[in-house]
Amino acid sequence: MSCSVYHVFPYFSPERDALKERLAAEGIQTLCHYPVPIHRQPCFDGLFGNLDFPEAERIAREELSLPLSPTMTEEDILTVCRHIKGEATDRTAVPYLDLKAVNARYADELSAAAKCVVESGWYVNGSECKAFEEEFAGYCADKSGLMALHCVGCANGLDALTLILLALKQRHGWTADCEVIVPAMTFVATAQAVIRAGLTLRLADVTPNGLLDPMSAAMAITDKTVALLPVHLYGQRADMEALADLAQIHDLILIQDAAQAHGQPLDAAHADIYAAFSFYPGKNLGALGDGGAVVTDDEALARDVRRLANYGCSEKYRHEVPEAFNSRLDELQAALLRVKLRHLDEDNARRAALAKIYEETL
Repeated sequence: MSCSVYHVFPYFSPERDALKERLAAEGIQTLCHYPVPIHRQPCFDGLFGNLDFPEAERIAREELSLPLSPTMTEEDILTVCRHIKGEATDRTAVPYLDLKAVNARYADELSAAAKCVVESGWYVNGSECKAFEEEFAGYCADKSGLMALHCVGCANGLDALTLILLALKQRHGWTADCEVIVPAMTFVATAQAVIRAGLTLRLADVTPNGLLDPMSAAMAITDKTVALLPVHLYGQRADMEALADLAQIHDLILIQDAAQAHGQPLDAAHADIYAAFSFYPGKNLGALGDGGAVVTDDEALARDVRRLANYGCSEKYRHEVPEAFNSRLDELQAALLRVKLRHLDEDNARRAALAKIYEETL
């Protein structure tokens, strides 16, 4: 799990379901990310025929996300480890993620930020959203070793991915038969964004730790493929260097699903940056509601995304894009995210320190 911001800590066991049930009985909460791979989802029934993605299938059967939160103690982690190893059977409550405790650490700052928004009388497309976009763009640029990036806030991570795909589709004249390659192991939103953008979904298998396998992606490429869409799953960084090389060889666009990767570098050699973030409350950088953002080094694409997310207009009541919709990061969530962004590096460092205990003990 090198180069991870530890959105979750995945533990793999062939007896996953029995282990999960036993831990629950002993007070240890866990989750599975994700028990149904993309090609087995009912919403895509019949779309992939008899295609098999063995690593995605294995991870779907074996992955168990263990409790990991910056509010946990070292003893909490060791307690979970003892229960997994069968060295303890007493009931000891360890929640998977206590969001109330996570946000309580910054309660005064969050309350002050919310109060300012309420009293401002301006709740959409205001100064808080603009400030957050600038601050998050700067944060991502710093992590990526770049001078500058552009950020456009939107309603959620699914919209962020959809907006990138729609903007690129319009720019390049992509048609419905143009293919986007997505890993078979990811949250369903990654795949749904391709369908929402009116493009063709194509899958590739993943590596043993759940990241898009460059070799499998290479085998999935056809003359209709236009983009690769890797996911930084569990907070791990996909092999962006190998995927960027692959994209360059086949003249493909490289798009990043960074919904679980706040704090990861976004740069990749000879590849433009098109990254989609989610600020769902359970993320490393989580709002107190839904939120998302597009981050890119392409200024023109940022403008196109902003227009698409605002009913297709850059000038009030002049709507230029029929496929557009309404997807905006509201002022309240932007203000709260500004508070939490200031603490993100500290929280990520805490996650990494706790994850190291898991790695060494298990």
